[in-house]
Amino acid sequence: MENSYTFSYVPNIRELIQLQKASKYSTTELANKLKMNRSELSQILNGKRGINHDKFIKIYNFLYKQKTKNDKPLYDICSKEIVSVKPTDSLKKAKEIMAKNKFDAIPVYDKGKPVGKINSFYVGTRVYPQDTKTKVREVFEEPPIIVPYNVKTSLVEKFLSSIGDLVILTKQGKDFGIVDPWDRINKNNL
Repeated sequence: MENSYTFSYVPNIRELIQLQKASKYSTTELANKLKMNRSELSQILNGKRGINHDKFIKIYNFLYKQKTKNDKPLYDICSKEIVSVKPTDSLKKAKEIMAKNKFDAIPVYDKGKPVGKINSFYVGTRVYPQDTKTKVREVFEEPPIIVPYNVKTSLVEKFLSSIGDLVILTKQGKDFGIVDPWDRINKNNL
């Protein structure tokens, strides 16, 4: 008989507390919204009382919906044009493209697929003579994550948490657009 394993994400009480803090609901307001006893909810959130699965899910779902109710899909904030370089391009070309377009990072594509990214904070922004001899393949980082175009921004915000990060969007298996931290900040107001 084969063993089968199921991996799934299970939120914990710390995340519940973070969601409650982010919601701006006081314990009293949250208890009223959930039709719960305020004292019981306070004890749960302070770790002084256990919580059953159903009640946990009820609280978590309510708070998560509050956090994401104004969450935009990535296609609303993405740049449709994907500017990229090839592994065989020079580092000089990559830096010039980033400077011209005011990008902090650009993806590296090989045979139509993303294989890495160039980050200006890693390679610098100034063009040096040796950059014409240095190939992108010598300095590129891991490729950006690829997600469906309609994923909500909150699901990728950790991947867009620092300058030089980016996410590639796909629709029906084809590249659709790109999102970087500036898109997330300026167009989504997270």
